[in-house]
Amino acid sequence: MLLPHLKKSLDYKMEQDIKQIIQDAIYAPSGENCQPWSFRISGATINLFNLPERDQSPYNRGQYGSYVAHGAVLENIKISAEQLGYRVDIKLFPEPSNKNHIALISLEKLSTSIEKPILYGAIAKRVTNRKPYEDTLLSPLELDELVKSISDNSVKILITQKNSDKKTLAEIGSLNESIMMSNEFLHDFFFSHVTWTKEMDEQKKIGFFVDTLELPLPAKKLFKIAKNWKIVKFLNKFGFSKEVGKQNAKTYTSSSGFGILSIKDTSPESFINAGMALERIWLTATNLGLNFQPVSGLLFLVYAVKLDGTAQFSKNQTDLIDKGYETIKKTFQVDSSENVVFMFRIGHGNIKPTARSSRFNVEDFIQVA
Repeated sequence: MLLPHLKKSLDYKMEQDIKQIIQDAIYAPSGENCQPWSFRISGATINLFNLPERDQSPYNRGQYGSYVAHGAVLENIKISAEQLGYRVDIKLFPEPSNKNHIALISLEKLSTSIEKPILYGAIAKRVTNRKPYEDTLLSPLELDELVKSISDNSVKILITQKNSDKKTLAEIGSLNESIMMSNEFLHDFFFSHVTWTKEMDEQKKIGFFVDTLELPLPAKKLFKIAKNWKIVKFLNKFGFSKEVGKQNAKTYTSSSGFGILSIKDTSPESFINAGMALERIWLTATNLGLNFQPVSGLLFLVYAVKLDGTAQFSKNQTDLIDKGYETIKKTFQVDSSENVVFMFRIGHGNIKPTARSSRFNVEDFIQVA
C-alpha cells in the first residue's frame, strides 16, 4: 500500500504526463485548422470527443474530415505515451449511440523501459508546406520508409513519381480551387475562414492564415479583391477560376511525387484509421527532411456530393468532381472497391514555409472528471 504522500506524488506525475500527451496530440492537422477536439481526463483514462460545431465546412460532410483529424490525434497520443513509458489501449466509439465520443484511451505505466518511438521528435515539427518543391525523385530508401510507416492493413498507400502522373494529378488537385472560385457557397465559406494578419490569426486560432497560403505578391493583392464574390463572378467571364486552377497546378507539379491513401469502406472507423496512417506518413516525411502538402479538397467534395446530392453544385461542377475522382483512381490503378480518401504531394528542398497557423492552448481542450 502506497503512503499518502507517495501516492499524491505519483498522481501528480501522471497528471503532468497526460497533459504532455495531450499537448503532443493537438499538434495534429485538421481541416481549416479547426481543431475539432476535446479531452476529458479521469485518472489514467483519456476520453476524446469530436466538436462538430467547430467544423461546419462543406468539405466535412458526414464529419469525414474531422474523423481523419481525430485519427491523427490518436496517432500522436500513441507515440507520445510510448515516449513517456506508457502502454496505450484505444477503444473507438465506446458509446455506440454517441458518434462524437471518438475514443476511450487507457494508459498503463510500464515498470520497464521500452524503445523510444523514432517519430516523436517530428510531432511538433510537422507542417504543411505549400511552396514549390524540387522535382528530384525520392530515393528507394525514402520510398521504403514512407510505405513501411503504415502497419494497418486496412489502409493502403500508393506513391507515383512519373512526370505524366504528376501533371495529371496536379491538374486534378487544382480542380478544387477552380470549383471553389466558381461556386458562391464554397467561395464564401473559404474567404470567411481566411485570417488576414498574424494578430487576427492569433485571436481566432481557426482558419487559413493568409501567409501560410504562400501566395506571391501580385497574387496576394488580387486575393484580397477576390474575397468579393461579385467581382469574382464578373472575372469568371474571362476565365478567372480556370486561371487560379492553372497556377495552383503549376505549384503542385513542382514535387517529387504524389501519394494517396485508400480504405475499403467509408465507415467512421475507416476514416479514423486513415487519419492515423496519414499522421505516421507525414511524421516519417518530416523525419526524412521532406516537404509535404495535402491536396485533398476534391476528394472531400466527392463525399460531400455523395452525402448531400448536387444541390450546392452545378451539373458541370459535379461532373468535374466525379471525373477527377475517377482519374485519380485510374492513375493509381485503384481497385473499384477501394475508396480514395486522401491525396498529398511530397518532395525535396530546403524550403521552410513562410508561416504557421496559430493554435489553441492545451488547457482550452481539457476537462477533468
